[in-house]
Amino acid sequence: ENRPTMTLTLLRLPSSTSLLDLKSIPRKPSNLTLNSKFPPVSPKKGSIVIRCSSNRNSVSSSNSSLQAIKPYLQSEWKLILKGWAFGAISVFSLSRIIPKAGKLSSILCDVNAIKRDGMMLAALFSARLVANYLQQAFLWEAAFNLACKIRAYVFERVLERDLGFFEGGGGGVTAGDIAHRITTEAADVADTVFALLNTIVPSMLQLSAMGAQMLIISPVLSLISALVVPSVALAIAFLGARLRKISRKAHLSVAALSAYLNEVLPSILFVKASNMEWSESVRFKRLAYTDLSRQLKKKKM
Repeated sequence: ENRPTMTLTLLRLPSSTSLLDLKSIPRKPSNLTLNSKFPPVSPKKGSIVIRCSSNRNSVSSSNSSLQAIKPYLQSEWKLILKGWAFGAISVFSLSRIIPKAGKLSSILCDVNAIKRDGMMLAALFSARLVANYLQQAFLWEAAFNLACKIRAYVFERVLERDLGFFEGGGGGVTAGDIAHRITTEAADVADTVFALLNTIVPSMLQLSAMGAQMLIISPVLSLISALVVPSVALAIAFLGARLRKISRKAHLSVAALSAYLNEVLPSILFVKASNMEWSESVRFKRLAYTDLSRQLKKKKM
């Protein structure tokens, strides 16, 4: 059988970073497993590619990355379902807390009703806190298990490479680069997976519960809100696209400033020998002013 395909898209690396392609070699399955807690993932055909992506907003790149970790994510389905189940309990508790809290002002004169509803509110609030804690605990465990399996798989692929991969006449891959990708980048994958799991389903459940409560309280207000939401969503999408464009220009200005410094500082002897201090100072101030204006525009946006 062949090994699965995995792609880790690395962000915020220098533009000169070379691609690191670790192509898997079809072989017989090994009997070695990490332990009973991390069962081996069913293999698929393909290769592993760890690469530096210059287009972080590419939808195709995101889809390929999600497809690459899909086998590892599916192996944690029990923990994910447990986390989402406790998320549903948390949303249900919140949906019961809101109407009861709204009725407290109308029963201030009734001591028995205050005690009864107060105890119910305390119980619901405690249930929500416990459910939130268990939801995050199960989802974090699933995300960290996924990162551990990815690290084990990548390290196994590294061990299969020949010496030329590491000593390619100056073009080989450094040990620090591999260690950074196996540790830091895998941790970033775990954080991203947790953010997705902790946002998608719980947010949809909470939105549905709040929509149901709004319909019960005031159908007319719910209809008005439903008509306003699409226009707000369009405005947010427009402003988001504009902010991404401004942020990209700001990043490019910082990159141009850094590239200029990397060009001039190593050649400072040539600059002084050619009496180019004034011209280089003017050029640096122009780049610095461009970066200043773009950064201020980004913050004002």
